[in-house]
Amino acid sequence: MRDDKIDNQLVEYLKSYTNMDDTTLKEIVGNIPIKTFKKGDILLHQGDKAEYCIYVISGCLRQYRIDEDGNEVTSEFYTEEQWINVFNNSIEDNTSKYTLSCLEDSVLIYSHSTNKDDMFERFGDLKDMTNLMLGEKIGEINETIFIHTSMSPEQRYKNLINRRPELIGRVPQHQLASYLGIKPESLSRIKKTIREGAVKQASFYFTLFHSSIDLSQ
Repeated sequence: MRDDKIDNQLVEYLKSYTNMDDTTLKEIVGNIPIKTFKKGDILLHQGDKAEYCIYVISGCLRQYRIDEDGNEVTSEFYTEEQWINVFNNSIEDNTSKYTLSCLEDSVLIYSHSTNKDDMFERFGDLKDMTNLMLGEKIGEINETIFIHTSMSPEQRYKNLINRRPELIGRVPQHQLASYLGIKPESLSRIKKTIREGAVKQASFYFTLFHSSIDLSQ
């Protein structure tokens, strides 16, 4: 049975990308397949044919690949209101370079590429809306590439805290370290350095505050 709360949430989300009326948006949402997955479920294996478009309604997904040494290398985490376009019909090799797994129980839009084509035929403005979303996604990817290629590990971690603080408590440290391109022990040292810096800063301002009180008396 469809969840009216989820459908209404999706309608409100789509409104930020289109001027289509509520009736049309509700019809679109009503034709979007929504599925529930368990923590640990694999949505896509590296090397499998990529055929789905996924949107996270609730939950957390991890995208990773197995490198030539057999290590898992995490490239992205996806949480609420994020799209994952895992199909590309415009290239000959449509196999996935990554594995996509659920880190939490997740509720997702899980739509096959053929459903996209059918929906485009039924709803003329849907393609423009999808292209707008895709442009936004490309911008996010470019920003992530810039962060990972131009920042130090400590800067990358601080940036992650500012941009996506929800990941800190939801993602295992070794996977978070992999995403940042460092070893788990390096991430531990960075966290320790940041904590010690915060304590020193708080101590400085505490001393400064009390010194100003003493001088005013």
